[in-house]
Amino acid sequence: MPPSVENCVKRLLGDPDFKPYTGQSKKDSAWAICTAQYEKETGKPAKKYKMEKATVTDMEAKRKKLGMSVSEFYAVPREPPSASKLPIFDASHVRNALARLDQVKGISAEEKKRALKAIFRAAKKFKIDVDKDEAKSNLKAKAMKPVKPMPDGSCPEGYRVDRKLGMCMPLDDRKPQDEAYEKYYTEDVVTQIGMLKGYLK
Repeated sequence: MPPSVENCVKRLLGDPDFKPYTGQSKKDSAWAICTAQYEKETGKPAKKYKMEKATVTDMEAKRKKLGMSVSEFYAVPREPPSASKLPIFDASHVRNALARLDQVKGISAEEKKRALKAIFRAAKKFKIDVDKDEAKSNLKAKAMKPVKPMPDGSCPEGYRVDRKLGMCMPLDDRKPQDEAYEKYYTEDVVTQIGMLKGYLK
């Protein structure tokens, strides 16, 4: 391996802010970055580094110890398993997953729906009382935000056209809609006051 690549790897491994790629150890990520950089700069192929097995996370160690599958252990199972989100293997984690589901980044709306079903199943398993309707409503309320109409002036499914605002609003009267009304009405009032001041000068 070229000395410049080895020095690059040592520098990255010694950097406390260096974060590895998802599912890789710091060493694997450092070698991948440094060999790619060397090949780009020199145009020469670097000796391929044999990747280590991904570092086992604490949660993965726990999952394997319990003998649970990825889909049983996590509300959002992914591949590699270390990239999965929201463990639901016991009562406390189920409660935590339910509370944090709408806050977790990098999860699609479809994944959230599947995750909520998984959380409900886990809650039943651990005899946790959950208001399913309220949980679904809270998730829907935070997911549904005002959007711009499509080129033909229509709105996506689950929305209605608000001609006054020129926006597609969620069909239900939940918080996102109220916030949008407050925002646009406030802007409209401010604009009108500004115009009125101009006329009075």
